[in-house]
Amino acid sequence: MKKFGFLKFKLWLYLSLISVMGCSEQTENDLGTIMLPSDAVGRLPVRIEMRDALEGVSVQGETAGKGTRTMVYVGRTKQYELRTVLTFRPDVPEELEVIAANLQLYVVSTGGEGPITLSVQKLTTDFTEEEVTWAQAAVGRPWMMQGGDYESTPLGSAVYQGGIFDTVTVNLDPEVLKAHLTGPDRTQLPLIVLGEGEDVFVKLLAREVVPTQPVAARLNIIYSEAGSTEQLLRERRPWKDATIAHYQGTINEDRLVVGELPPSQVFFSYDFHDIPVEATVNQALLHLSVSGGAVVDSFLITAFAANQASYVDVEGDLLSVSGTGASENDSVLVLDITRTIQMMLLQAQFGEAPGYLGLASTGTEVSAGFMEFYPDTGPDTLLRPYLIMVYSEPSKAPLPY
Repeated sequence: MKKFGFLKFKLWLYLSLISVMGCSEQTENDLGTIMLPSDAVGRLPVRIEMRDALEGVSVQGETAGKGTRTMVYVGRTKQYELRTVLTFRPDVPEELEVIAANLQLYVVSTGGEGPITLSVQKLTTDFTEEEVTWAQAAVGRPWMMQGGDYESTPLGSAVYQGGIFDTVTVNLDPEVLKAHLTGPDRTQLPLIVLGEGEDVFVKLLAREVVPTQPVAARLNIIYSEAGSTEQLLRERRPWKDATIAHYQGTINEDRLVVGELPPSQVFFSYDFHDIPVEATVNQALLHLSVSGGAVVDSFLITAFAANQASYVDVEGDLLSVSGTGASENDSVLVLDITRTIQMMLLQAQFGEAPGYLGLASTGTEVSAGFMEFYPDTGPDTLLRPYLIMVYSEPSKAPLPY
């Protein structure tokens, strides 16, 4: 009896499976049996190459201040001259005797072969941190002399041999410093640091690197008050600091240029009409052939979506915030722009034009540098930019739940 009952159960299970399989389409593969209608799964991913952009153009912008960067630079490299401007609030008595003073600069790294002479001069014009550039102390206030208005006689100088994670101490002339601290502009001390040396620069900590910690440059003043012989020490961190930079070379006008200085961005327009509106973009890679450039320290390129081919503030709300490292020694740069393309096609679903794919340099440190790429209209078709996309079409039938 028990054996007969077990055979009845096996027969019932077999008939049940036949019934289920009769209602579903089955497809044999190496992984097993797919028991779903074929139109519910969707098609295999599609790979396309887009080698003809509707438009590819470089757009130049206005040089912006770099006062919010976490590093500042001094020196020369790749036809760039780099200077650091600082302002201190000494907060010392009106009548004093300056016994000694120095400026300490904290080096993160050195570019090029040392040594480099760091010269500290007193600025005759103060600046606005977020707006200062090689050409202006602030918006609407150009320097009288490009690169900063400063006194010709240095407050002090020091030779740095090179290296990383070190401190450079520049002793300052106490008599010149006393004349300033007892003068009409005594509440502020604006300085500029110049570098003397061929193809060598230093990267220094800026006050923004850790705003809550005293890790940036430091001004030390040893003084005594009038009528007293007691020596006092006043330590001050910068109230403002920034890098100003100047490029003395030339840019190839036949290239697509992305850069911090000169400020340049690239915009591409593509025809996405052949891609289904509700398709899923699995991957989008933009290939750019590098023709040259000048990278000062490091360089990042990021992609974003734009409604028009016009220069935008890279510190603003870009759709893609991550960057790809680049060097002028690269032959080909491959940018993963999947997220940006997804956003552009998502806009198209709501009736908006896909617009432009923009490329910009970005980062919290670098104040200069650019990259040149071969254009989409160049004579050598192998060097033209191209976009490779992999997408999946949406299912045409609802899943049989």
